[in-house]
Amino acid sequence: MADIPKLAELTKELLHYLKETDEIFQEVKRKGEKRDFYTEVKPYCDRLHGVVSRWKDLAAEWQREAKPKNIFPVQIENTAENFNTIAVQAFYPETSYKRFKHHASSIHYILEKMLAELEGDSADEKSPPSA
Repeated sequence: MADIPKLAELTKELLHYLKETDEIFQEVKRKGEKRDFYTEVKPYCDRLHGVVSRWKDLAAEWQREAKPKNIFPVQIENTAENFNTIAVQAFYPETSYKRFKHHASSIHYILEKMLAELEGDSADEKSPPSA
């Protein structure tokens, strides 16, 4: 049985990391300077990767059990992969703005959708079945 409170907590943590990653990207783009790989990029990405990995495993288990209407295994896989990708790309000014924002937007959409499902705020759960 998936640990729903833990999954909700990890999802919120990833939303926080997404905001932080976007802020790093904005600053790096503005300054036009790469960050040091060993002192900044790697430690940040290692920390984030641990959270993403735990989230992905729990989210996949939850998806198999709960079978939410609009969240599919491939979306969970892609969200984890995209998050790990943009975490590295955020530290490099040559990263495409459009591509970064597209991935960040996709990640945000899935995390918010999943959080709504986990917290019981989805439209299906709000409205009672019609008689």
